[in-house]
Amino acid sequence: MLNLDVYYKVKNGEIYAEVRGVDQRLYLFGVNWFGFEGQAHVVHGLWVRNWVELLETIRALGFNAIRIPFCTEAIKPGTTPSTISYAFNPDLQNLDSLTVLEKIIVKASELGLYIILNYHNISCIAVEPLWYIDSFTEQDYISIWVSVAQRLGKYPNVVGADLKNEPHSVSPKT
Repeated sequence: MLNLDVYYKVKNGEIYAEVRGVDQRLYLFGVNWFGFEGQAHVVHGLWVRNWVELLETIRALGFNAIRIPFCTEAIKPGTTPSTISYAFNPDLQNLDSLTVLEKIIVKASELGLYIILNYHNISCIAVEPLWYIDSFTEQDYISIWVSVAQRLGKYPNVVGADLKNEPHSVSPKT
């Protein structure tokens, strides 16, 4: 279980966890658990294994951090995840995608696993070059991050935010 009385800060490009006034260097050894950024709106693998077993496997392999990419639709309340076998994951039945993500974060904290959230794409289909498109403004993007931070930032193991996956230039119109 991660300490609830911890504050994270960066000094000289290094991450520190401040616990009771003492800074401890934080080393992250992570994996990427994708799926929330796609049309399944949930991490992959849940059609063949239990989600807690997958988290335990990540820890047993020596990792202490998980980067979880998501798309806009996956973190909107009420979005139904797909590709979950409820035979393996009965406790996820009738939960929306955001609640499943939150459940994963809580259990990850219990297992001592850190989380880095990644706003991977807007559309849940393709990775857009920038954080906005004609039908989704920069303010829309900011609003999503604010809602994610308000709901998930309270967990002590959420230590990072990858604001935009691989921003790149837009090809000029010809």
